[in-house]
Amino acid sequence: MDDFGENIDLDAIESAYNQLLKSKPSDYTESQGIANKEKVILWKHASLSIYEGVEKMTVPFFLKKRIFIISDTGRSSYEGMSFFIVSKTDGMYEFEIMTRLPDTKYQESFDAFVDFSGLIILEDIFGDFIKGYFIEEGEISGAVRKVESKISESCVTIEWNLFSENGEMSLSASPSHIEYYCPDSSILAVNKDNVYTSIGRVTGSIRERRYVNPELRLQYQLITGNPD
Repeated sequence: MDDFGENIDLDAIESAYNQLLKSKPSDYTESQGIANKEKVILWKHASLSIYEGVEKMTVPFFLKKRIFIISDTGRSSYEGMSFFIVSKTDGMYEFEIMTRLPDTKYQESFDAFVDFSGLIILEDIFGDFIKGYFIEEGEISGAVRKVESKISESCVTIEWNLFSENGEMSLSASPSHIEYYCPDSSILAVNKDNVYTSIGRVTGSIRERRYVNPELRLQYQLITGNPD
């Protein structure tokens, strides 16, 4: 895994992303869930951080058709739980979307610094499932696979809803789609995957963040006192 270096060409990264989007096979068939994950990427707000010794770029984004989940403790949007991640390997850019789906224990915690528990799901830029993990107190406890239906009680069901026309996460929202994730004992997590448990943590790499856009970098320095 490469570092991005000091002179970062966001236009080149955006161009690589757009070229990858165009590479989608002509016979590609989208599920309803994937079709609802078309994104708008806010490239100028990109930032870099070191996670487990690996430099990753994260870029804010939102969905053109916004979706959210309803839990016992509230409502959460897809982009509010997700990270658009850019990595650089052998001079090539790699893109993925990581979504953190918290379990009840994590949602009900009153500790602002408690380690994440729940699911971490990795998707490609088209919305296809790549891999996923069960997380317990910030550590990977097992792998998951995405399936078409709930095949056992150990599977996790995620019900996505559509934002209302006026942009609200309404309790009476129209359903978007349902996703099912089940334990996958055939896959063993490797050490490098621990980088994903670090992304989104309240503590840790936050002081090593640096914004790519010079104006945002200056604003960050002034607000935090961090020399970046």
